[in-house]
Amino acid sequence: MKGKTLLALACASVMLLAACNKDGVYNPSKKISRVYAASTYSYTSSYGSDSEATPKHLTEFWHWDGNKLISLDYYTSNGAIDETYNFTYDGKQLTRIDCYAYNYYVEFTYDGSKLSKYDVYEAGALVRSLTCTYDGGKLAKVDIMTTNKGTKNEKTIAREANIMGLIMPCFDKEAYVKNVATKAAQNITINYTWDGKNISQQEQIAGAERAVYKYTYDENTNPYQGFLLEDATLFSSKNNIISQVATYTDPDGTETDQVSYSYTYDGKWPTMRTYTRTYNEENYSSSSTYQTYWEYED
Repeated sequence: MKGKTLLALACASVMLLAACNKDGVYNPSKKISRVYAASTYSYTSSYGSDSEATPKHLTEFWHWDGNKLISLDYYTSNGAIDETYNFTYDGKQLTRIDCYAYNYYVEFTYDGSKLSKYDVYEAGALVRSLTCTYDGGKLAKVDIMTTNKGTKNEKTIAREANIMGLIMPCFDKEAYVKNVATKAAQNITINYTWDGKNISQQEQIAGAERAVYKYTYDENTNPYQGFLLEDATLFSSKNNIISQVATYTDPDGTETDQVSYSYTYDGKWPTMRTYTRTYNEENYSSSSTYQTYWEYED
């Protein structure tokens, strides 16, 4: 189903803002130090079955200077640094993120305490521009403009897919590479619905394609609230997502997907998250389980 892939992947780059605090300022009471990941995958088809496992390994190392996050290292599964993000501030407010190894950067524009726009550049060319609209103090809408200037090189797209995999909780990297390498630019609108301090629904519209994501939450602390390198449901919401129901609609029909999350906590702060994705069709079924582990600074 084309709409499912396009909307889910095209919007994977959304890095937005919290509803009440000054945007671009991320200073949680417990600061993430390291993030680890592990996963298992199995499938059964008319030709046989197989499974594989990726053991727990370091994926992120966060570098702090007092209350400011100054850089973030991402690691490959074999223990090598894949890329580093460097953060630039105006006072306490984040204004730019650079990934020098890939000539990739993001610039943030604010209207007072609120993020009004951010622009993504690749090799000096603008590839995505996002504009934010508010209803009172809460984010109501984001308009995304994607240009034709982004690279179609699959190696570079795969690098971006790795970034998106860290941003989105359920992200198909292979589908992203295939999709971006063949799609022309298009505009996307995202509408947000709130339930108290959490986003309860996202509606993503791209032409004749529409995706609606509905979320439920627990009552514990979201360690990413206020962090600009997260999608809006993580960045803006106070609590941790425990379920996501997505409905995708395009001219070919409608499809629904559901994911549930479970956590291990130290007090109110998560130390591990687990979720499983399953897929079934006539002669094929697969299951993927992912674990994320957090360590915090003392």
